Amino acid sequence: MQPVAFSLEFRGYSTALSPGVVTARASAPGGQLTRNGGEALLERRLTFLNETSFEEGGTISFGDGNALRFRSVGLGTIGPSPQAGLRQGTAACVIDGGSGLFAGAAGRIVSNFLISADGELTDHQLGLVFLDTTKEEA
Repeated sequence: MQPVAFSLEFRGYSTALSPGVVTARASAPGGQLTRNGGEALLERRLTFLNETSFEEGGTISFGDGNALRFRSVGLGTIGPSPQAGLRQGTAACVIDGGSGLFAGAAGRIVSNFLISADGELTDHQLGLVFLDTTKEEA
C-alpha cells in the first residue's frame, strides 16, 4: 500500500432534504489527484442525531472514474462559529474504498467546514489515502 496525502478546499452548497438530513455538493481544484488539473467533486449526506451531532457518508470524485467513498467515524459535531451567520463543523472519516485508481483504497479524512445561513459551504479536507499498488504490478 502506498500512502498519498491530500489537502483540498471544497466550495459549494448544502441543502436540507428533510428534517435532520442535509446533502452537500462542492468542488475543489483536484491537484495531483486529478488529471489535467481537473476538479474534485464532493458529494455527501449528513444525518443529524440532534442539533450538534451528525453522521455522514459520501464520495469524492476525481474524474475518469476515480473516486473515494467515505463515512464518519464516531459523530461529527457542528455549532456556532465565532463569525456571526456561520456554523462550524468537524468530522473524522474512514475511507471505505473507491473506484478506478482508488479501488481498494483505505485511510482517513478529516473535515473542518463552515456553512452559512443560506447554505454556502466551505470545507477544508485533509486526507491520508493508502492506495493498493499491487494491482499496478500485476
